[in-house]
Amino acid sequence: MIEIDKENLVLLSEVPKILPKRNGKAVHLSACYRWMRSGLSGVRLETVLVGGQRFTSKEALNRFWHRVTAVRDGVPIEKAIVATSKPNAKQAAKELEASGW
Repeated sequence: MIEIDKENLVLLSEVPKILPKRNGKAVHLSACYRWMRSGLSGVRLETVLVGGQRFTSKEALNRFWHRVTAVRDGVPIEKAIVATSKPNAKQAAKELEASGW
């Protein structure tokens, strides 16, 4: 789920401009809407409607591609979830301590 107050929102129509090109061609906008409505490999792109405009986020795109990759590689989706924010110093120290460092 997109957290509009914490994630970097991007108009869905702007997504083709920020994705890498394939063979010199940008992803078509209709593909972005298809990922939102029907999904890709059973994974749907998260979007939100704000003021009548459809947005996704850079973090949602990151989650989407990691999940699609996991499905296609036969890895459980739960293992494909990636952190979208940096841990704070206390959390990092706690994790290091727990791991024996």
